[in-house]
Amino acid sequence: MRFVKSAEMKIELTPEQQEMLSSKETIRTIINNNPDTVMAYDIYEGDQLIGFVLVHRFEPRKYFLWEYAIDLNHQNRHKGTQALREFISYLKDDYDAEEITTTYIYGNEHARHIYEKAGFVETDVVDEPDCHEVNMAYYVKRHTDDKPYGFAKGHDSAMRRKDREVSDMDQILEIIRTAKILHLGLNDGGYPYVVPLHYGYEFIDGRLVFYLHGAREGHKLDLIAGDPRVGIELECDVALIDGGEIACDYGSQYASLIGWGTAEIISDEQRKVHALKLIMENQTGRQFTIEKAMTASVGVIAVTLDEFTAKAHRLK
Repeated sequence: MRFVKSAEMKIELTPEQQEMLSSKETIRTIINNNPDTVMAYDIYEGDQLIGFVLVHRFEPRKYFLWEYAIDLNHQNRHKGTQALREFISYLKDDYDAEEITTTYIYGNEHARHIYEKAGFVETDVVDEPDCHEVNMAYYVKRHTDDKPYGFAKGHDSAMRRKDREVSDMDQILEIIRTAKILHLGLNDGGYPYVVPLHYGYEFIDGRLVFYLHGAREGHKLDLIAGDPRVGIELECDVALIDGGEIACDYGSQYASLIGWGTAEIISDEQRKVHALKLIMENQTGRQFTIEKAMTASVGVIAVTLDEFTAKAHRLK
């Protein structure tokens, strides 16, 4: 998707959209009268104009999603969620946004679905005689300044057992090399769906990417297509700590990693070859020749982590 600065809304709207959105004339006036705080964009997929978005910066790094719509000729193709996710990434990357808020009319389930799929959470419901709205917010995860990219801050408070936290990247990579099985957590309509998978990985420019493989169709691929936000967990070196006759003295040795990120179904043959080579090398310790033709019957998933934590408990 491309986001091109605009001075007006050019897309075609359905009658329902026209009722929900400000008129084109009003939007044009808003843009012209607020050049320092309002930003409007045409949304392009390739050379096709597919949508429009208008945001208002009400505080430094905080934005209100004022108007958002997909052209009537490009609806019902999952464009709404995809474009919104990419626009959020654009605001984060280019404007260092830390919070994005919006509202929708109570009862508009289509809007709620799109916002939730993009990562917004409900913050308040306004139920007054002349106003029935739901307020939502997207909070950008931040990382501590004294840790390399990826170490989690946004998902939780500080790790409770700091004595077991693993922050050395070489030690973290050793955990990943040893574990062999990754548990992938997906959103299955309000319930988590967790599946164990073999994996390969790479750590490049401070970013952890895991590669998974399986059939070309199935439930996990359907879930990823609907919501690519995922969680992962892996563990290794699990062993019982004997407590003798006292139950509370028992424990476990282990090393583990959990992470949060985005899953992508890979279609490019060359990327699939690269991923399958990494999977085979991580699982067997050997390098294999993978031809492009061998990828035709295989589905391959890339999981790029935004955040992760690692911990270990080993007897000295």
